[in-house]
Amino acid sequence: MSRSKSEDGPSPTSLTLVTVQILTSLGRGPMHGYGIKLDIEERTDGAMSLGSGTLYQALKRVEKQGLVSSFESDDEDGRRGRHYALEPLGQEILERELAQMQRMLTWTADGARGTESPA
Repeated sequence: MSRSKSEDGPSPTSLTLVTVQILTSLGRGPMHGYGIKLDIEERTDGAMSLGSGTLYQALKRVEKQGLVSSFESDDEDGRRGRHYALEPLGQEILERELAQMQRMLTWTADGARGTESPA
């Protein structure tokens, strides 16, 4: 049974696709918000493009949940800005979510082929 929220933070099956994409980007290393946006667009071949409001609202939410942290830092151009980093809890939840997504894809594909996968 999945839960959407609890005192312990999100369950691995409660992450949205936006959240999964953000955590995946941050798994590559700390980034500023615009860098996350560009990374998602690149990894999805442009199929997913986040608006600023969607991105920063999601970043605020996952920071509050303890999945990411933020800090002020200079970027490559010497400009000061907020950067985000994946926390160990965020990495753990992302790995569980990706494993669950893989299982669900396997079950779906097996169902479409009329075969069963081992439990």
